[in-house]
Amino acid sequence: LSGPKQADEKDDVEDSPVAELIGMHQDKITKCGKCQTKTTTDNLLLLCNLVYPEHSTLKKKTSFGSVLCSSLCPEQVTPAWCEKCKKYQPTTQSRRLRSLPFTLSLNAGMDNPGDLAFWSTQMTL
Repeated sequence: LSGPKQADEKDDVEDSPVAELIGMHQDKITKCGKCQTKTTTDNLLLLCNLVYPEHSTLKKKTSFGSVLCSSLCPEQVTPAWCEKCKKYQPTTQSRRLRSLPFTLSLNAGMDNPGDLAFWSTQMTL
């Protein structure tokens, strides 16, 4: 067994057969709410967790494609460290999909009442 990976070591996950089959490359874009500095990092995503609309839109017909798009390229505001400001700031984090895999691996959740209610309602609309 080897110790923890060093920051400069290349992660072998990107070269694995699994990554070639189900890996999605995304750009993670972080923008500081104070100074507007943008940073972009390359991420390899092996699984996409579906994110469902809020309960207020539960009675509105929502296509699976819409759920998939918002899950593959989510946007959120969260506190994160800004190198320019040298402190935690509210930041907008978004993801831009660069490639789709041969096989798309999705996690539909369905482990809480909200997810079940969403699909149950969608089936009746």
